[in-house]
Amino acid sequence: MITELQAAFAATKTALGIAASIQTLSTDTRINEAVIEIQRGILEAQGSVMEANERISELAAEKAKIQEELIQLQDWSTVLKVAAK
Repeated sequence: MITELQAAFAATKTALGIAASIQTLSTDTRINEAVIEIQRGILEAQGSVMEANERISELAAEKAKIQEELIQLQDWSTVLKVAAK
């Protein structure tokens, strides 16, 4: 998850750097190339964020499963204590 967020940050930083350098470009072709690079950076950042969101969802589901298992174990513990008395 951290790797995906770092990748998103790096791609965003690169896109912003390219955007800042557009001011120094003189031709339409160079501007178009810069725009394409910015769009690539944005797509890369979006992809990384989507991967991070998927990982977060997986971890949330795993947490819920573990919590349910813990509740069941606690219930069994209570049953065994009552039965032992």
